[in-house]
Amino acid sequence: MREVADDDDLVTVDGTSGPAPCEIFLPAAVTRPREIRIKNVGTVALAITPDGTDTIEGSTSAFTVPAASGTSRPAIILSPDPVDPTAWHIVGSHKVP
Repeated sequence: MREVADDDDLVTVDGTSGPAPCEIFLPAAVTRPREIRIKNVGTVALAITPDGTDTIEGSTSAFTVPAASGTSRPAIILSPDPVDPTAWHIVGSHKVP
């Protein structure tokens, strides 16, 4: 489990054991004026969990970033919505279905 700090721009997760998926907790979108990049270099999938009633792409459920495999290092870029203070949008991804 890891909370994204207010000053984090890049979160690299290297989970190889423990609970699966590994939970990553986002800060409230309203408190975050810039993007967050999350990259999985570990062998455990990530569950990116929005704060409270915040959403990721319209859903309050966690968003899954698959585990790394070989040279594949899945990553997403999340941006807070400039109009809706409770919304996160995925504006970029790599190796994420």
